[in-house]
Amino acid sequence: MSTEHWTVNSKPELFKFLGQLKAHWEQYHYVRIKMTPGAKRSLDQNALVNVWYGDVAKQTGDIAPSVRRFCKLTYGIPILSRDPGHCRFYERYLHQMFDYEEKLNMMDYFAVTSIMTVPQLREYLDTMQKEFGAQGVILEVK
Repeated sequence: MSTEHWTVNSKPELFKFLGQLKAHWEQYHYVRIKMTPGAKRSLDQNALVNVWYGDVAKQTGDIAPSVRRFCKLTYGIPILSRDPGHCRFYERYLHQMFDYEEKLNMMDYFAVTSIMTVPQLREYLDTMQKEFGAQGVILEVK
């Protein structure tokens, strides 16, 4: 048996998926389904977040990789930690075992924004804009 992954983002795709589901049910009489609502981040959001890391760096005198690490740890981890699975992982492996500087450095190796949904990344961007805006940093949608 093979594992299939479906993205259902239109009525025609929904009907194809339902047909495939019915076919699997008739053949195996057992089907496991994992559903994830919402889309992953958009390419526009992805591009914007990377531009903003550079914008913050330029306006604060920092470097973009440091800004990226800071944002992922400070804004991204709390957003992802609302999901019980991410929260348990963070609490068990990052929070208690490492100090702040080590956690920052580890952000180079942990997926944070890349696994966010569109609403999560929107919140991440909004938080960046609000927090850095309070420091006089201007972040604009280009």
